[in-house]
Amino acid sequence: MKTLTALLLLLTIFSLPPAENFYVVKVVGEVLCNNKTLKTGDKLTEENILHFSGKEDKIYLLSPNDGYFLLSPGDQEKESKKWVVALKKAVIPQNKYYMTATRSSNNFSSFEDVYDLMGFFREKVLIVNETPFLYNTEKIPLDDKNYLLFSDLKGNKKVNLKIDNNSFSIAGDYKDETFQLTYVTSAEKKEIGTFSLTTKSRKAISEELAVFFNNQSGKNSSAVYFEQIVPYISEAYGNTNMEVIKNIIDKDLRVKVAKTNLP
Repeated sequence: MKTLTALLLLLTIFSLPPAENFYVVKVVGEVLCNNKTLKTGDKLTEENILHFSGKEDKIYLLSPNDGYFLLSPGDQEKESKKWVVALKKAVIPQNKYYMTATRSSNNFSSFEDVYDLMGFFREKVLIVNETPFLYNTEKIPLDDKNYLLFSDLKGNKKVNLKIDNNSFSIAGDYKDETFQLTYVTSAEKKEIGTFSLTTKSRKAISEELAVFFNNQSGKNSSAVYFEQIVPYISEAYGNTNMEVIKNIIDKDLRVKVAKTNLP
């Protein structure tokens, strides 16, 4: 009888589904698990408990089965100087601390007119290694009399804008710093928009994107790009030149993706 009971117990254990793994894509602020500060590439299971050091902290996680999740403490009460989130409960879609970006698209190629500038420089903007932005020199002339004015709302930092023929780039180190952009001409001042600017190195972005491909080897790379990476970049960083993102995937990660998500 004891042998039969033990056998049944072993069969029950081996028949249980394995705990789902999650991989850290990006951490905003400081998030800990088992007293360890989490970083890009770390592996978690649904049994882990996450400790957020601040109410505004966030963590982006990849589930090979269900895509990626954005978790934050939300408005829950702080416990023991930290905000605590049980991963198993937090990844249930109905939970208020769960959020994932919807499928989206970013087809930026160049700024054809002022309205393209207004559509891009709003909310959040990511610059990777002084990304060059092409622009229509006839509709958006940039010279001594016509220029882009970036105003730092805090009054202590300027945007270093470099202009080269039909493109311009932004140099400098910025981390969610808010700017107001105005296009100044001899005739008028056109308010473009207010946005937070973040700059990241090519290496840093490459490490984050590698998490998507390294842990989903069985999935179509183009599907991973359009269904997970595109909305991830949009949610985590805002607008950017997605051709640079594709180039990182192609050259640095050596992964090929299609030009479109259409069959």
